[in-house]
Amino acid sequence: MKRHLIYCIIIAIYATIAAACSSYGTSGGSQSIIGKWDITESYMDGEWIAVPEDEAEMLYMIFNEDGTGYDYDLGPITYTYDEESGIMTLTCDDYIESWNYEFVKSTEIIATCIDAEMTFRLVKDLSYRIK
Repeated sequence: MKRHLIYCIIIAIYATIAAACSSYGTSGGSQSIIGKWDITESYMDGEWIAVPEDEAEMLYMIFNEDGTGYDYDLGPITYTYDEESGIMTLTCDDYIESWNYEFVKSTEIIATCIDAEMTFRLVKDLSYRIK
């Protein structure tokens, strides 16, 4: 009986840890835009080009639940995101950009700027902890 109780406690602990880990760094559904996204590639002249290693740490975007965030190029931003259409509008001071975000998987997005000819592959940083 004691052995059965110990197994139940261990299983309960593992279930709690698994539930906590599954929500670590994410919010919302399996395709949540919330979190930190690293820009890993850009699409130019018909081919994907990897971000140079010396620039990789600087190229990222952060989307917070409250509609604020950070863009490596623009700095602090506010944004609106329509999950149904995949359209995101980024605003920084008087500058506004519209992007089409297509989830390839829950941790990978192809982002295409509607206002200019730019396309990037973004990969979710699962180690990032939402503040």
